[in-house]
Amino acid sequence: MTQYSKREIEILEQKARDEHKEAEQARSVVGDVYIQKKFHENRSTVQPKKNK
Repeated sequence: MTQYSKREIEILEQKARDEHKEAEQARSVVGDVYIQKKFHENRSTVQPKKNK
């Protein structure tokens, strides 16, 4: 097992937190795009009523 200094451990922990934050942001963006796509699909299948 590799021995790390306290500072190296802190740096590795910060890097892991940053990567986790980036992954969360990416998941959020993917979710938003999916919701927009579904919204637009549903809008295109609903035809507006024509007023006579």
